[in-house]
Amino acid sequence: MPDDSVPAAGATFPAAATTASATTTDGGAAGVVHRFPLSLKEFCTRLSKTDHRVELIAAFYQDARTAQHLVDTETAFTTAFAAFAVRPV
Repeated sequence: MPDDSVPAAGATFPAAATTASATTTDGGAAGVVHRFPLSLKEFCTRLSKTDHRVELIAAFYQDARTAQHLVDTETAFTTAFAAFAVRPV
């Protein structure tokens, strides 16, 4: 399986990438929060620690890769996974 955890040089992140769950504060500046994008592979790895439906996670991973949804925020991936989980077969 190719490693999609690092985007290609010059790749741009989707607009939703500004609302990831990984956050840091900016040197004590009040209200300044930086949010970081998350790769699909990292999201699925983190998800597998709490959700033990491995076949569903693997199917979501393949579906998202096919749709070129490789980098986004954790919130966006969580929403997409929830929608995928209830999608009719």
